[in-house]
Amino acid sequence: MARTKSLQPVAIVGQEKDIGDLLESLDKYEIVGVIDTDASVGTSSVPYLGSDEDWGKIKSRYTGIKAVLAPDQTKLRYNLVNHYGIENLAQLISVHSYCSRHSNIGLGCIVQRGVTIMSDVIIDVAVKMNLGVTIHHDCSIGMCSVLAPGSRLLGNVSIGQRVFVGASAVILPGCKVGDDATIGAGAVVNRDVDSNTTVAGVPARTL
Repeated sequence: MARTKSLQPVAIVGQEKDIGDLLESLDKYEIVGVIDTDASVGTSSVPYLGSDEDWGKIKSRYTGIKAVLAPDQTKLRYNLVNHYGIENLAQLISVHSYCSRHSNIGLGCIVQRGVTIMSDVIIDVAVKMNLGVTIHHDCSIGMCSVLAPGSRLLGNVSIGQRVFVGASAVILPGCKVGDDATIGAGAVVNRDVDSNTTVAGVPARTL
């Protein structure tokens, strides 16, 4: 029991089993429950705590609690960051990932199993990197962006804010992706992508 009290209490915002597994593997967090608009998502082991509007009450009930943002929807993540506050977000980095000591990973980021982050990478607040993502040297990623499983950024890629990179997509060296863009699953990006644009295919073309 004493060991449990020393753990960092966290609430998962939006239900996602992969994040629950990641938290358990880190052996430093206590999952006190899930926050969601759907009250039916709770279980006996991860109870339902309430909706986003209940965050103030939840904070007063669990001293020092942090929130883990699960959603993949980038604009929703952005709104949640503003609601919960950057200082209240937990940073999760899997022990089965590789993060260069010359990289910079922001508050509230999620680094899943199998993620590789190389030298001189700068990652802003609340970026979610799913299973098997690779980020090569000198890349930058804007806040609240999401990299789906198996996606890959080659050297010197610049990703804006609230960008979604689909599963197994590849962005070639030196490409820049603007804010609120979407890269389709399996796409190969070989040129810059404008803001608020969706691209897909090999090579990637605007939809």
